[in-house]
This record gives sequence, C-alpha cells and structure tokens, in this order.
Amino acid sequence: GMTRDQLAFLKDLKNVRGFGRSPSGRIQVFVERKQPIDELDNADRVPHLVDADDRLRTTNVLEAPFRLQSRAGTAEADPEPWDVREEREPNRRGEFQPPLGGIQIQVEGVPGVGTMGYPAVRRTEDGALGFLTNEHVADAEIGAGVYQPSLKEGRKIGTVAAKTDRENGEEPVAADAAFCVYDEDITPSPHILNIGAVDGWAEPEKHDWLELSGRTTGYGNGLYISLDSHVDITVGEDADGNDIKREFGPVLVYTVDTSGGDSGSAVISKAEDQPAGEALHFAGGGGLGVGCPITAVNDELGPFEPVMPEPSDAGGTNPGNGDDTDDADDTDERSRLQRIVDLIVRVVGGGDS
Repeated sequence: GMTRDQLAFLKDLKNVRGFGRSPSGRIQVFVERKQPIDELDNADRVPHLVDADDRLRTTNVLEAPFRLQSRAGTAEADPEPWDVREEREPNRRGEFQPPLGGIQIQVEGVPGVGTMGYPAVRRTEDGALGFLTNEHVADAEIGAGVYQPSLKEGRKIGTVAAKTDRENGEEPVAADAAFCVYDEDITPSPHILNIGAVDGWAEPEKHDWLELSGRTTGYGNGLYISLDSHVDITVGEDADGNDIKREFGPVLVYTVDTSGGDSGSAVISKAEDQPAGEALHFAGGGGLGVGCPITAVNDELGPFEPVMPEPSDAGGTNPGNGDDTDDADDTDERSRLQRIVDLIVRVVGGGDS
C-alpha cells in the first residue's frame, strides 16, 4: 500500500503541507495557498504523475490551510436547559440535560471550547463511562474538571481521564484524542445529536456517506476526499505570531466545512442502517474537515465501545435529520454527491500547482 515515505518528497515543494489518497486512487496534494502554475519555479511545481503503490498515479492539488478547531470564548447560553425529548432545534452552546454527543464543553484551565464526541465505555478493568473528544480541547492536567456548556455558565459533568501526546518527537501524531469520565451523579444520553446512537466502530469505505455533529457547524454531511493522509496542521503560534505546525497522520479528509468549536465531533458513517463511528474530528480549513481514524483513538487510549441505548429507550431521543432516511434514498444521494465531489476535484485541480 501507499506509504508516507513514497510521497515525502512532495513536502519539499513550495507551500505543500501534505498528501493523501483519494477514494478513486488519485494522489491529493494539500498546499497552503494555490498559485497559478506559471508563477512557480519548475522545481516547486507538483508533478502531474507520481509513483505510488508501484504504479503511476495522477495528482490533484487542493488548498488546505488546516488548523485545530477549538474555539476561544464563553458559551452563548440557552435561556432554558434543553431536554432530548423536545422537538425544537437546540442551541448546542447551551446546557443539556442529559448531556449527549454534539454539544459544547469546556475543560478547566483551557481557554477554548469544543464538542463532546462519542459517548463511550472504556473496556479496561475500570469499565469507565465517559465520552471522547480531542486532546487539544482537554489540554489540561489529568483530573481537570469538564463543564457543560462552559466553566462560567454551566455545571461540572466529569473529569479528564486520559489523552494523547501531541509532542511525541519527530513521528507524525496518530490521534488527537482525550477520554473524559462522567461524574457519578451524571446520567448521560447514549445518543449523538441529530444522528442517534452509534452501533460500533468501522474503517472508512471507498464511498462512505459521512455525518458530523458539532458545536458550531451543527449537523453536517459529506464524503471522504482523502484517505491515508499525512498533513501539517497549524496547532498554535509562537511568540512572534508565526504558525506552529505538527504533522498528523494517517488522517482522513472530508467535504464538511467545519469551524472553530467543532473539535471533538463524532464523524460517523451511514453506509448501513445503524451509524458506525469512523473518526474523531479535530481540524479543518478551506471548506474541508480533518479527522483521526477511530481505530487510532482506540490504539492510543482504548479500547472503547460506544454506549448503546437500553431496550426500553423510547423514541424522541434523536431530534433532527439524522437516521430516518430510506436506504435507497441514502444510496442515490451518496452517488449524486460523489459525482459532484469528483467534478469539483477535477475543476479545482486543473491548471494550478
């Protein structure tokens, strides 16, 4: 299969931030800023063909100023706490009783807010009940309090129990993830807002129709545009205001236009009747989102299992447009969207470096 070493030379070119493989087999090349090809030196032009997987593959260039997507600031509180049995579309930045995936959280000692991702059980000796989010959302000491929706305007619902290490030397960061354990007095919902309960974990398939539930974007959907990707992500700024970048990979890139505050969102597949968790969203830019595979999250911090509803869990706990679409309609929509994505890739990728 395609390896990072095979295509590492691309990052020596001007503005190139990384690369990946499209579902159709093209090599996606991610750049800081696209430029007309006649403005580039020959040595900095992305080649039309590259050798990968023991065959020549065509390249496509995409503008991708990817950044971590926590958001600084306080919550915009709902006047009334929102209950999952209500029909109205909630303010995801408000207080939720019970808490569920897709809503705003803030960790003690962290200035930004993010998204509660997957309700999950850690399958180790403690069998802890909690949820997954990003390490940079929970960038505090183990044991730091987690509040919903924020420290200023919410209540404590849990603590940070485990997180990945972003400063792991020269190797690419495999996952930006954290596991937070619920306090004993919290009874959470097993659902993700607008999506429902997740039935298990899965690896992305070639044309998976994916859905995301985030604090800022709300409900979003799209398709994978790049698999097995290795990309430099802006993780902060130095004292002089220059971007600090770290390489993450392999990661997934998809056509969901995410925003600050969406970090930690669940990225799930609707290829089957029941949603399956495939990634944990952590970065984005240029109209694209970036997630670490849920398999990497399990390898780094798990193993985890998604929380399933009790058999007596009645309807009404999944408001919105998540999982009531007919299977045939889903298939037709995925095919239509894939054709649109392929067209966009051809148009955007033409003539630029």
